[in-house]
Amino acid sequence: MSEPVQKSIRVAVADKNPLIQAALKQLLSEDRRFELVHVASDCATFLRNVERQPVDVGVIGWIFGSCDGRYILDHLAGEDHAARIVVYTGDASQTVIGRVGDKSHALTLLRVCREGEAWPLAAGLHLGGQSPLVIMQVTGLFESGDALRNVLFDLKLPIFAILRSDLKTSASHPYGPVDITGHPAATRKLP
Repeated sequence: MSEPVQKSIRVAVADKNPLIQAALKQLLSEDRRFELVHVASDCATFLRNVERQPVDVGVIGWIFGSCDGRYILDHLAGEDHAARIVVYTGDASQTVIGRVGDKSHALTLLRVCREGEAWPLAAGLHLGGQSPLVIMQVTGLFESGDALRNVLFDLKLPIFAILRSDLKTSASHPYGPVDITGHPAATRKLP
């Protein structure tokens, strides 16, 4: 009995940096689940390409020369069959996440007081039929360890997360500046 052929996920990429473009091209071309349809270095080209050749997913940086990710989200907001957009940024502030949430009808930003509250909230959303995504700093992950273990390992719920780290903690850290860039866990390659 043969396995059913799965349709590839059609992807478009937009980033001003040629190095990021090349890395995403390589990453997506090495995975048969994806078909890289086009790559653009500015908002106008990305939107023109998506209009000519619709895609399932757009992967975009937030900052461009003449516009930003908000421009793309605004433009696609009225489209009936708009691509799902994945936004990434190197901006360490939470303002980008808030702006993306403000522009997206599919994204609701829920804030918690302590990182340990994020995992049970995400578990409840998952059990209620939603697709939560937990976003926190690595230091918050350490604080939320018990809740994380309960949700992911005891309940075995598939909760996704984005973890952010500067690889160097700030001087305001209670234990002073700590450089973890040489630590084996910080430099280990994943399989």
